Amino acid sequence: MEQTTIQELINSYKVRFLPEKAAGKNFTMHFDIQGEGAQPFSIQVKDGAFTLSETLEGDADCKMTADIDDYIKIETGKMSPTVAVFSGKVKVSNALKLPEFLQMFRGFVSVKKEGLL
Repeated sequence: MEQTTIQELINSYKVRFLPEKAAGKNFTMHFDIQGEGAQPFSIQVKDGAFTLSETLEGDADCKMTADIDDYIKIETGKMSPTVAVFSGKVKVSNALKLPEFLQMFRGFVSVKKEGLL
């Protein structure tokens, strides 16, 4: 089976974005992905529009810090996000805002299964 890369995950947000769920919302999410081959990135949503930056840009409403391998496992369904957070493998600042961000995006696994990536 082909290994999912961090770049594939970053680029997948373009396909996963649900503009109808983002109407009237302003949100900045930082992904501080660490480790060999890692790349931090930011997603900004402003009133239904989506911007992806391959740096940590702007003031974050929520920030996830994770090792590259753990982040890939979470996105590909091989690790529970809840377990990752409670075990300390992933840190999320302002975690109560995370569901607001997640509702604006489809899951990686579902869009991959549908052949959209």
